[in-house]
Amino acid sequence: GGVPAISIKSSSFPILIAAYSILIQIIFASLWQFLANFVLLFHALWGYNAGRAGYVALVAFWNSSNPWTATTTMGNFLCQVIIHGGNGRVSGPEKFHGFVLFLLSTTIAFGGIAASILIPNAMSLGPAAPVHPKSVFLPEFEDIASSSSIRIGRLNAPAILRALGSTEAFKDVTARKNVDTVKTTLPSSNATHPRQRYDYGYNITAREFGLQAPLDFSLQVQGSCITEYNWLRPVPDIADPANYNGYVPFGIDPVEPLLLDPTDNVTVLRTRPSMGIEYHSSNADLTITNRSFALIPQLAHVGSITASTDPWYLTEPFGSETAGFLGYRVKSGRPAMSCWEESLLCLGETCTSVDGINKTPLPKGLRIIVATKFCLPVLTSIIVSSGPAALKSVAGIGGTGFLDCASSALKDDLDRLVLAAYLNSREVFRETALLGPQAGMSNRLESANGDLFPGSADFVMMTGDVIAISISSLIAIPVTCLAVTLLAAMLPLMRKTVTQVSPTDRRHEPTYAALCAGLRATQLYRVVDESKLGTRDWDKRKHIIPLPPPAGAAPNVLIPSFVGRNAVEFREHENGEDRSRLTSDDGRRDSSSSEIVGEDGVPLQDRATC
Repeated sequence: GGVPAISIKSSSFPILIAAYSILIQIIFASLWQFLANFVLLFHALWGYNAGRAGYVALVAFWNSSNPWTATTTMGNFLCQVIIHGGNGRVSGPEKFHGFVLFLLSTTIAFGGIAASILIPNAMSLGPAAPVHPKSVFLPEFEDIASSSSIRIGRLNAPAILRALGSTEAFKDVTARKNVDTVKTTLPSSNATHPRQRYDYGYNITAREFGLQAPLDFSLQVQGSCITEYNWLRPVPDIADPANYNGYVPFGIDPVEPLLLDPTDNVTVLRTRPSMGIEYHSSNADLTITNRSFALIPQLAHVGSITASTDPWYLTEPFGSETAGFLGYRVKSGRPAMSCWEESLLCLGETCTSVDGINKTPLPKGLRIIVATKFCLPVLTSIIVSSGPAALKSVAGIGGTGFLDCASSALKDDLDRLVLAAYLNSREVFRETALLGPQAGMSNRLESANGDLFPGSADFVMMTGDVIAISISSLIAIPVTCLAVTLLAAMLPLMRKTVTQVSPTDRRHEPTYAALCAGLRATQLYRVVDESKLGTRDWDKRKHIIPLPPPAGAAPNVLIPSFVGRNAVEFREHENGEDRSRLTSDDGRRDSSSSEIVGEDGVPLQDRATC
């Protein structure tokens, strides 16, 4: 609802996800390069007082090829300085500096993995696509006595049965959380006449309807039902009082056809369990929002395989030659339910009745669909169209059957019907597309020239064939990738243009460019080689990869090796002969080591201490 999106084939979605996961990995790789350069730039500007441990941390961090390597390396650094960094070896600020570098590395490492998993999946808005306008159809209702009313009922039945069947799939998980139901036992309740009140309500937003516009449209439904025993009375003008009582809803004078309830004098089992509907006469006034109706159980003397004490399913033992395996039947005198329901159609904070919807700025097509669907309580439409299936306890097949009374209760049946009403109402727009044009029936959503009224097709269909993708995500991720990549390349390009302070201000050395080049492990090897062996003619001394002199000009090579158990040294290697070393056997610098000279010939010892 309101999110710009495009739809792609479901088969193409995994490819898109893979591509965008790669882009996100590139974003974090570039972010890592930017972070590493920024750390050195920050150190060049403000970290000139760092000690040896600080430079060890910088060397470890700068020579890590990726955030995972840096996380491991800086983790080792922290372990060393925490366990063995006492006695003035490592200062508090240097430990904190190492912890910050570890935290930055960990954030980039785990953030890259999490983002490449979560963000591409968040791009999907669900299996939705805009509806094709030519598939939208709402049959014209001609007259209640005409054949069109029968056809419309037949066409609407699949949608209602889908909603009713979906209630079993949803159980207490998905959509049930959107429906509020509360059962209250009333003070006047007793063993023979249990009295209950059942309250329910649900809201459906434009997003749940699948509407693309208007986004502030919603349906708000509140209702309540109460058990009513006083409606059941003798009706001698209609039925024999010795055998039948009749339900007289709302105390209005009874008229035929009247829903009857057999007395105990009738011993024949009934085989057509159902639930009847009677509307209050006020329902004809579409300007009101509160509509009254009665739910009348047709369950008395229906056989059951189990016993129950529920108000609707109260059973008594029953045995006869015709009962067979049915050991119980529902007692006579089951209470009706006196119900009311208020349906408010809202646009923002303004709510109205079905009749008042025509006075709102809603598109005409949307108004027609809403007025047609919600002119009567949807719960009653579910009951009328589903027949015996409206009762959860029905165990028979087709129009005849028996009950499993213990499997349900009055609240269970009402919970199921209210949830079905919510599901059916939620799909009211999409059902117009699933129905499709019908031969011999006119479309209420078409004007005289055959064009759809505005708003008739402003919704999306849910289908597994396509996936809706957020356009903002499709654009934002590549743009972010490009921006972060350029940002990561910016600092290295600035190395030669960073303003350097006066060479007499020794506090501000080394510069950013010098740190970037000098702290590379490759350059550190070059410095050691020049210092120990006096090797000259190294080339590319400011680059990532320095080039050594020709082998003929400098045949000896420094190689690393262990000294004892706690030190590493570089030894000169020529024809298997060791000639020099960087550390002595006890780990201290050899007194014969030569000074390290920079490119300008100035001894590095005379510069800022590293």
